[in-house]
Amino acid sequence: MNKSEKAKLASIVSEMIASFESSGEVSSWGEKILFEFPFISVLVEQYSEVQKIENIASSYNSYIVGMSKSYSGLTKSDRDVNNLGVGGCKGLHYVFDDYFCREKSLDPSCVESHLGSLPEEAKDMIKRLLADELFIEMICKSEDLTQEQKSLYKGQLITG
Repeated sequence: MNKSEKAKLASIVSEMIASFESSGEVSSWGEKILFEFPFISVLVEQYSEVQKIENIASSYNSYIVGMSKSYSGLTKSDRDVNNLGVGGCKGLHYVFDDYFCREKSLDPSCVESHLGSLPEEAKDMIKRLLADELFIEMICKSEDLTQEQKSLYKGQLITG
């Protein structure tokens, strides 16, 4: 197996094992593949940090979009909020990546753990992030987000 094939396999296995989107069965298969190809374990570990940020960004996006929609979820405003969330995913990933590089950021493992937990615990973490001046500053400084997306991710569109 050449170097690029190892990297690709490690990336896939890391996602299988650590992604919030993976089912238990997929995660088990990832572990089995890792057992069969132990020489990719270092790469899988490196990719796990990327996967952690992906988990955080996708969960934050999902919760903030959900908190910003009406109860019916059927209005034009709801569709607009959904579109902002879909369009802002990549930019939000960069925001979290920059944020976690800062000394005063929250611990990414703690954030990931809370966002992957029960909805009330996840919403508490969302509120904690929204109260974090450094996080809000990272959103404001982002060149990858539109003004509307920044409003969404700063919690300015949250309803009720």
